[in-house]
Formats: sequence, structure tokens, C-alpha cells
Amino acid sequence: MGREGGAEGGDAEPLPESKDSILPCPEHRSDEFGSERVNSTMPRDARGRGNEEVVGNLSVADDFVPRYVVGPYLRISEYLNKSIVNTVKRAWQVPPRLAKPPTPLAAPRSGLVQTQGGGMAVVKLAPKVNLSAPNFFGHQRSGYAINLANFSCNSSYTCTFDIVRNCRICPNEHDAFLSNLVGTLVVGDSYTPCIIGGGGKCVPVFRQHNAGFREITASLKYLLKYRKSTNNGMPCSRPNLIIVSLPGHLQAVGPDQYFKEFNMFKGWIQHFLQTGRDYDPADERIYNPCSTSVQVCEGFAPFIMGDTGLSESYAILARTFRIFSAVEPSEKPGFFFDCFKKTMEKFCPEPRKDGMVRYITVDPIKPEFEVYENMGFYTGLPGALLRRGNVVNPEVGFFFSQELVSMIRDWHSKGEMGVFVNTITLPVEIESALPAAHLTGG
Repeated sequence: MGREGGAEGGDAEPLPESKDSILPCPEHRSDEFGSERVNSTMPRDARGRGNEEVVGNLSVADDFVPRYVVGPYLRISEYLNKSIVNTVKRAWQVPPRLAKPPTPLAAPRSGLVQTQGGGMAVVKLAPKVNLSAPNFFGHQRSGYAINLANFSCNSSYTCTFDIVRNCRICPNEHDAFLSNLVGTLVVGDSYTPCIIGGGGKCVPVFRQHNAGFREITASLKYLLKYRKSTNNGMPCSRPNLIIVSLPGHLQAVGPDQYFKEFNMFKGWIQHFLQTGRDYDPADERIYNPCSTSVQVCEGFAPFIMGDTGLSESYAILARTFRIFSAVEPSEKPGFFFDCFKKTMEKFCPEPRKDGMVRYITVDPIKPEFEVYENMGFYTGLPGALLRRGNVVNPEVGFFFSQELVSMIRDWHSKGEMGVFVNTITLPVEIESALPAAHLTGG
């Protein structure tokens, strides 16, 4: 027996089209979203429906319904599934007022002083708190990245991803790194922005307060170790670009020791990420060369004018890295110095002063270059850009983040990582779990 609007089986005639038909015609099809427009002169009631509308059974399974009727809706559904993301509200916790430890762990605890008799004596030194350093928890957004589950650390830290490398701060769920050895990780201390980007296209950031390379190594050894995802059982992805900047440690140990430790850290993490095997980077008896795509660069995080020694130390490191790249063209550890340079030139009334800058002789660098070179010292951000609580104006952090992300895109573009580059956007605010007033950082 036949049904309303059609007959049993596949012999039913297609519904006739007329100028008053509620069914759209193929020529009304729109390219955008695959949707169709309906132009009808049929009279409508107050709810917008046709007064004489007769609707049959429009199930997709019914053979009498023309494909062009349901096709556009299937295409719209497919588009929405790909483009519309269900947002999640991230947990926010009140950041602590004080960060620990109060002084860099590598700060010297003893030193030599001259005695009245003209000799030298060893005395204990009391490490001093750097009053020019930014507040580690100065920005309220850091409350999204504290207290990482299953991670124990004696120092204050923030981390924008969890131990299975899922993002913790964006309003939609996504992996921190696109695939194995494809992605960027920014490592720093209080000078580094706590969150870079958002909206599902953030740059993962790990910060540890007043840490040196030894402490950073211990933390990353756990955070980036081989483990499988709880979602699909596949190995968790890891980055192939590490940008590290530890101005607090640099101020405590000086550029020569910092550069030496930077090179040891670089060798260790390249080997660790590429092979998954660990070794003690401080043990010079161990030599573990490996072919790797992992690159490690200095981040040159901005500092405030008055941070004693950082201006000269940055200049020495910048020149040393430039010479290092001339000797080893495949290595570009100073690639991101331009981010710092552009930030200083934008926000400082007198961004630089000229002076004689030396370089550090470390293998494979040979002492064949001119020892001193007339270069520019960037003196740091003026105190006027500080807000209450020793917090840098958010505009400065946002500009620096934009420049950093732009150069990250350039770096990956040169490595023919076009697909990955498209997953990085310029920084945007993440969806807040708090009123906007709580995210001003003041």
C-alpha cells in the first residue's frame, strides 16, 4: 500500500517542482558552505511558514526524495563538524603571591675577598633578591598553568600542557605538539610570558622560577619522557624546537658559564628528544652524538632597565651565537635575538648604546675572530613600563609574543613545515573562566 507523498518501493515519481514549491532547485545552490537559497512567493503566516504547506516524509532513506534536497544539509553538517569546536571552561586557581626560591639556585654562596694583609680569603656570600626581576605570578593568566597533576617540583612553576602533552589553557582541547618532533616549546623563568597565544593555536610554555639548566633538565626529563596517550594509546608527541631563556640564571653565573651550560643542555635535549635515552650532560666522559632535527635556541627574554649585567651579557651571547652559526651553519642558537631587539626599539626611548663587545671561545669556535667588536647594548625596558607588583605592562609582553610567534613561523617555514605553520597563530586571549577584570594582571 502506498504512503503519503510516495509509493512503496523505488518506482515513485519525483515530487514536481513549481514556483511555489518549498523544495530548493539546483540553480539556487550556493558555493559557500554548500548551502541553498529558497526564493518563494508563497503566502506565509506569522511564524514564517507557508499557509498551504504540505510536508511529506522527508527522511533521507526515502528513495523519492531527490538528492539535491538533502545534499546541501549534509555538506553544512560536514562543515560544522570540521569548523565548530566545543569549548571547555579551563580551571583557574589563584596564583600564589610569592614564588620560590627567592634567589637563583646557582647564585654563588662563597667568594674571594682581599684581606688587610694583602692576601685573599674565602667568605660566605648571602644571595640577594633581584628587585628588578619580574613577578613570576604577576599576570593572573598564570592561574591556568599552575599545579600540574602528577608533577612534583620544589620550585614555583607554570606549564601550559599536562604530562600527556594535552593543552591546559585553550578553550578547546588540542595536543600541545602536532606530531612527534613537530612543534615548539618555550622554556623560561619569570622573564618569559606565562602564556603565548590561545584559541587552540597556542605555543606551549614551561617556566620554572630562578632555575638553572640543571633544574630545567630535571623537569623536562619528566615532562617530555616517552609515554602513551590516555586517549588513543599512541606515543605522546614531542617538540623539535626548544627556545630557552633564563635571565635570572644568566645574571647569577655570567655569560661564560651560561653559554657552557647552554651547550651541554642543547646536546642533552637533542639526544633525549631524538632517541628517548637519557644521560648526564655534565659528565664529559660521555659522548653521545646523534643525527637530529631538534634545534635549541636562546630566547633573549626582555628585561627591565637596571638589571645589572644583563645588557652586556645579552650582547656577548648575541655575538657568540653569531660566530657559532658561522662555524656551524646548521646551528642557529641566536635566531630569536631579533624579537628582543624589536621589543627594545619599540618601547625604549633610547634603546641602545654602543660599546666594545667580546665573545666567548668555546669549541668549535676558534680564537680567530677579532676579540672585541663595537656593538649596541640594549639597556632594557624603562621603569615606566612597570605596573604595581613589578609586573611588566601587558602590551610589552603581547608585542614580544607576537614577534616571537612570527619568528617561530619563519623558522618552521624554512624547514618546509608548512602544514605545522598553519597551526600557529598570533597570540589571542584565551576564553576566561573569570570576569575580564581578573585578567588585567594588575
